[in-house]
Amino acid sequence: MTPRAAPIDSTADLASQAAAHGARLREASERLKEESKEAAGVAAHVEKLGELAGRGDLVKLKAELGKLRSSLADDGESRLQLRDFLNALDAEVASAPRRLREELTRSLGEACEARGLVLRPISLEDPIEVRIAPLSVLLELDKGQATFRFGRDAVGACAARADEIVDTHQKLAAELDGAFDAERFFDQCRRAYLAGIGAEGKKDGDRLELTAFLPHLALQRQGKAFFSAPNAKNFRPYSKAQLAYDVWKLGQVAGFEKGGLRLCFGVATGSSASDKSRVVYFEDGDGRGEYKLTVFFVQES
Repeated sequence: MTPRAAPIDSTADLASQAAAHGARLREASERLKEESKEAAGVAAHVEKLGELAGRGDLVKLKAELGKLRSSLADDGESRLQLRDFLNALDAEVASAPRRLREELTRSLGEACEARGLVLRPISLEDPIEVRIAPLSVLLELDKGQATFRFGRDAVGACAARADEIVDTHQKLAAELDGAFDAERFFDQCRRAYLAGIGAEGKKDGDRLELTAFLPHLALQRQGKAFFSAPNAKNFRPYSKAQLAYDVWKLGQVAGFEKGGLRLCFGVATGSSASDKSRVVYFEDGDGRGEYKLTVFFVQES
């Protein structure tokens, strides 16, 4: 009699296969999760790159491009079909400074001419500096930013686009000019000077550093609201740039003498000239000038 073969344990075989399939599916799931996480991160970087490219901020654009590359696995560029896109971005970053310089110089010149403003180059080295009187404008093309200055202190900034630069220039120039009253400003300077030398135990005619003078002058320029409730909400800021502008305006409108007194400013020399926290740059309408350290009054004969 021929012996019968042992029965196949199909249940055990199916269980083994199911376990193997399950393990493979779990591996595939984990791999997909990782790829999905990578793709989501790449998508966020790409979106940010598009935003920065639109703003023309090359510094942040380069940094974000580096972050994108570091987030990719070794085969990420080819696997996610990003190679052409990244190569195009590299070419854009390399060519952008020259292109932006040419485009902005042309468009800013046209925008100034349309508004009756005179654009004068000061420096063509980066950062480019131009003069649109009475302000100087630093064009930081790598950041996509234009910074406005008077007295070599910043008074405002905007995107480095021609129309925005001209609009911002007009706004800032009007704010600096305000409703300037030469006689009132001279009197405010005199009272601020007397308060400053009084606080330091000096006598009339002594030199007072501008850093000691400026707070007293700022107080002279406050409105009634501040003296009724002297808090931050009611305080009107008064900057070094505003002082430099008002002194320039005083010279243009009325001069520095009134009632036998002459308002004078001492030139900063030596180490004091290099300590920008102690000095104020007084300039003329073309941006030429020098750093001053002190203020004093002289009795005219």
